[in-house]
Amino acid sequence: MNIFLVGNGFDLYHGLPTKYENFLHTMEYIIDHKDKDFAQFPVGMIFYLMSIDKKDKFIEQVYKNHKKIYDEINFENNDFDIILSLLDNRWLRYFIDSFNKDLGWIDFEKEIAFVLRNLYCFLESAGVSEENAKVLSDFDYFFEVVDSKSGDFQAENNIKIYDQYVDKSPYNFNKYKPNKEKISDELFENLQELMYLLKLYLKYFVEKPLSANTDEYWISSAFGKADFLVDFNYTNTFEEIYNINKEKCFHLHGTVDGKIVLGINPDEKDELMDLNTIFIKFKKYYQRIVNRTDNGYQNFIKSLKESYIKFKSLSYSNFINVIVAGHSLDRTDEDIIKELFAIANKIIILCHNDQVIGQYITNLITIYGKSAFDDLRSSKNLEFISYKDLNLLLKS
Repeated sequence: MNIFLVGNGFDLYHGLPTKYENFLHTMEYIIDHKDKDFAQFPVGMIFYLMSIDKKDKFIEQVYKNHKKIYDEINFENNDFDIILSLLDNRWLRYFIDSFNKDLGWIDFEKEIAFVLRNLYCFLESAGVSEENAKVLSDFDYFFEVVDSKSGDFQAENNIKIYDQYVDKSPYNFNKYKPNKEKISDELFENLQELMYLLKLYLKYFVEKPLSANTDEYWISSAFGKADFLVDFNYTNTFEEIYNINKEKCFHLHGTVDGKIVLGINPDEKDELMDLNTIFIKFKKYYQRIVNRTDNGYQNFIKSLKESYIKFKSLSYSNFINVIVAGHSLDRTDEDIIKELFAIANKIIILCHNDQVIGQYITNLITIYGKSAFDDLRSSKNLEFISYKDLNLLLKS
């Protein structure tokens, strides 16, 4: 049995503009050119103009490779008007600003965690430190700075919570105590708007071009040997190109045509009896349950675990290959990685070069620790191979 564990690198391997930076570059370009009525032009016009301005080298190449397809796709209904209406989203603006400052690299999940960590410190103390001042200045919709000519965040009495965000409980003697739940709810609504904007980007700049003509994309027969797919992508790339039965595909973070998951990973605090739930909506495990994106996967993994316990002999009928394609094995998806690796007889990680192997090893040691990683190597026949060698391995 071949179970493919797929991440964004799989889409990039197939030449699709699915990096967060591609999304941010596109949204930033639309923000800077609001005067242009892109809705009346094919979708390709945006990528064409971005290519002329050299805004994103990857997008430039994608448009060059698939110009004919992009130039035949149009925005439907009022989707472009919705895009315009969401361009002032605070998370979007924060991500664009962070991306530009970090010189071309961004991880949405880590940035979300950073923002929430700093907001949590503020909400717990109602004070501002030098460390969280920048974050608060970007998410200042619920408070204002008072009595400060410079606008610097230096003291608690420089912060005034707007009335609608004040905790008005009769037991609250501090009139500036923030209503944590209300602030968190609004912050999450903002994040949901960003998710919708991301889905619209993927719909028009990835999904529609992909489904229009899969013949233009490079195809490897090895991926066609997948029995099941555990996919962290929002796109349907694997199904579109390799014709795997959709009932055997589990999109843990949802898909473009449904609800999606975008948030942070659980940590040791999630195991506490007195768990602080202020930001629980931002946790990926919470969103998976609420959005029901992992229902099929849960049933699937349960049956595999039962089978693994019952048949530990390595016969052909129950031998399980877990093949990692384009997933970084970062700690943000630690729970799923450990779950799948635990029932595998062999783990195959596809790599482009030795440098990538080094990063995979680092990430796995971060998840397991050195001793447990050594056990994983020996007990699960862990192997790093190139994409081109996958065919040979699966034939053996």
